[in-house]
Amino acid sequence: MFAKLLKHEFRTSAKSLGLFSIVLLTSCAISFLFSIFLYTSNPIQDNNIWNTITNSLMGFAMFSMVAYGFCVVFIPYSQFYKSKFTDQGYLTFTLPVKTHQILLSSILNTILWALIGIVVLFICTLLLYSPSYVASQDYIDYSNDSSVFKFDILNFLYGTGTLIYAIILPYLSITLGSLVAKKRKLGTAFLIGYGINTVVSFTESLIILFWGTTYIIAYRHLYLTIYIAMLLLIGVGGYFLMHYLIDKKLNI
Repeated sequence: MFAKLLKHEFRTSAKSLGLFSIVLLTSCAISFLFSIFLYTSNPIQDNNIWNTITNSLMGFAMFSMVAYGFCVVFIPYSQFYKSKFTDQGYLTFTLPVKTHQILLSSILNTILWALIGIVVLFICTLLLYSPSYVASQDYIDYSNDSSVFKFDILNFLYGTGTLIYAIILPYLSITLGSLVAKKRKLGTAFLIGYGINTVVSFTESLIILFWGTTYIIAYRHLYLTIYIAMLLLIGVGGYFLMHYLIDKKLNI
């Protein structure tokens, strides 16, 4: 049943994000073709009309990439709100599945579309900028840069904690806002999320301040460890708080 629930979540998001992905890739591919002709054909390079069309296509593609990134973030969270805290929530919570499964299906759907979005944006970036790099032969060689391949456990945990925090915070904010406010739930959710993020950002600023004033490596690691612990606490603790509130306090 969990697989069916996840499949339903994914398909619901795909109705808009899937189409947007295809449109964006097509737009960038067309821009790529026009750019290739522009950089490889001398007669075309002097054609003002072709230059104008190519620049317009690239501008539209870049604008679409920004809009696409916003939609990849916004749509799964909007879907979470509609399917759990509106009239649809009654149907959602009458399904023969546990609350953990309902929450995990939404979270995994967000992660899946985030990964798809990263791949799509990466491909689009290559399509838009590779013609100019090929033409200028401006390559970056990382083969002799050993720092690129260095691994640090604290940096890995920092990245993991940041990712968990970034994914869970909107879900937690929507849950708290929907349970606290009878009206303007999304506005309340935004304020709650903004408040939590402000506290986290302030704490991060203090840690950076202390980090910069000490030269003792152990203390620098301690500050970073405290910040990582805070991110994981909000992320993991926020998930279980969200589960408790939905399971015990939600009344649809």
